[in-house]
Amino acid sequence: MRFPVVQEHGPKHCETASAQLNLDSINMRCYSERCSSGASAQEIGCLTYVEEAKLASVSVILPVYNAGPNIERVFDAVYEFARTRPDYHFLFVDDGSQDETATILQRCIRQTGNGCVNLISYRQNGGKGYAIKTAFYQTEGENVLFTDGDLAYDLDHLPHLVEALKKHDVVAGSRSLIPHQGKSLPISRRILGRGFNLFVRLLLNLPFRDTQAGLKGFRRDAGERLFALLNVHDFSFDVELIYLAKNLGFSIGEIPARVSDEHDFKDSTLRLFRDPFSMLFSLLRIKLARTNSDLSISPRGKP
Repeated sequence: MRFPVVQEHGPKHCETASAQLNLDSINMRCYSERCSSGASAQEIGCLTYVEEAKLASVSVILPVYNAGPNIERVFDAVYEFARTRPDYHFLFVDDGSQDETATILQRCIRQTGNGCVNLISYRQNGGKGYAIKTAFYQTEGENVLFTDGDLAYDLDHLPHLVEALKKHDVVAGSRSLIPHQGKSLPISRRILGRGFNLFVRLLLNLPFRDTQAGLKGFRRDAGERLFALLNVHDFSFDVELIYLAKNLGFSIGEIPARVSDEHDFKDSTLRLFRDPFSMLFSLLRIKLARTNSDLSISPRGKP
């Protein structure tokens, strides 16, 4: 058990706290299909989740934010995948959504009620990297994966990540391994993507052509070390994870990552003239933080 559990009357949830991640102030809520008003802390929320998650060797994190209009469709796909694979456990993490995302997921979990899918939620938006880091410490699988909460990558990618983790400590999905991937994207998004990858290679000396695909996996020992050191919570958190893994001597593999056709046509929130400066600044933060730290380099990340 990783977090203390505190019973709260009223809504069907329990609070958790973690000094390690400084979550006390944001009132994290852990939902479970067994939660019920008036139940004891031993019967609800986090304890229920951790006991069930121990049965699974693969934990999958799905970060979501203001996903209400599509979250039921996503849940149905996840549930259908998980219910026939008892070695998988899925954990949605609601990163401070302002809509009904958490409420819808809570209802779906309660209705299905087999323990293969759970939810943690908190009120303050912290960014995708923060959400995944928070959820990592609620997982128990020997392999921990994450993928985009809108299922931009089909769930059939997940077994390929697990298979690759037999040979590597960290595995990243790479869109660059799919010929002609992204040709349908607007030219502005293609320019931003290629520019960011160029910055990554030049500033951080990383050989990978795609660090940003929302599809990655970690052996638990590697994940424990990497997420403990993760400082960046914005769109470039993936880069910091890969940068840390490389400098700590972890083995890094790649698998092809195919973006769904539907996702290819979604509007981007990136802004052509402002965001390149944000990207560059974020990468410089990663570089400077590690240059000025006492990060020890050792094989396979062992201290």
